[in-house]
Parts: sequence; C-alpha cells; structure tokens
Amino acid sequence: MIKQIKEHEALVKNNIIRGEIIQSLRTNNPFTYRQFLIIWDLINSDFNQILYDLSRGKINKDDVIMAIGYIDKFSNNLIDEYWKDTLINL
Repeated sequence: MIKQIKEHEALVKNNIIRGEIIQSLRTNNPFTYRQFLIIWDLINSDFNQILYDLSRGKINKDDVIMAIGYIDKFSNNLIDEYWKDTLINL
C-alpha cells in the first residue's frame, strides 16, 4: 500500500514537471521545431521515435544531448537513466 502511494506521488510529481517544461517552452522556446519534437518525445517517453529519427538522419546526437540537458534542468528523474545512457552513447 505504501509502495503504491509513493508510486502515485512520483507519477503526479512527474506530470507536474512535464507541465512546467511545456509551459516554459510555450513562453520562451529557443529551439528549432525538430529540437522541440525531441524534447516532446523525451517527456512523453517515446524513445523509439528518437531512435528512428536518429537512424534516418532527421535529428542528430547533439540535439538529443541538448534536449536531455534541458529536461534535466527541471528534473534528473524524468528520463530513465537507461534511456539517457542509451541515447547519449549511440
């Protein structure tokens, strides 16, 4: 029961952080459209789309690293460490 409560609290906290990121991008978006889409995919855990776009050359590794850094300014826990390592070390 306690584990479920903690998981629910973490989910609520992550949703709030996602909202803060989106709000920040709406008020001041210094990124290109493709960079914005990378951030969008990262906060929505659509890592396969990022891998697909990288493999097709639509985005580059530097943009992915920049997007991860931007999200990490809000929270280091929003993106799973496995995916951070995977995307950075491609």
